[in-house]
Amino acid sequence: MKNFIGITSATLLVTGFLVACGDNPLGPEGQYQVSSAADNFTLSMWYLEDAVDTRTYKWENTGPQATVYESQILSSGSVILTIRDAEGTVVHQSDVVSDFDGDTEVGVAGSWTIEVELQNANGMFDISIIKKT
Repeated sequence: MKNFIGITSATLLVTGFLVACGDNPLGPEGQYQVSSAADNFTLSMWYLEDAVDTRTYKWENTGPQATVYESQILSSGSVILTIRDAEGTVVHQSDVVSDFDGDTEVGVAGSWTIEVELQNANGMFDISIIKKT
């Protein structure tokens, strides 16, 4: 089913181009892109400069487990990824300081929560979370 602008209701795609115009928590040139569809979530942030921020996303996972892919080029700071299942149980938590491919713990299917905490992050990173089949 499509809405009036042609985007399916199951897909949300947001791209942020934040420029040096005040309080950009990602830094003066910080940008991000997030896509959240059932069973597939991606988040990319780049041009981070001393970024301090916490972002929370809802993601529909129709299964009890997911595979997480993390890649980064951070010169300093850190990015903390926390994933909670539909009951709020932490099924994955990591500091995105090196590339990682692995599975979450088994949880409860439904509306999962993805939290990304930036702590003086400089550089870029990508996170993909896909329902484990």
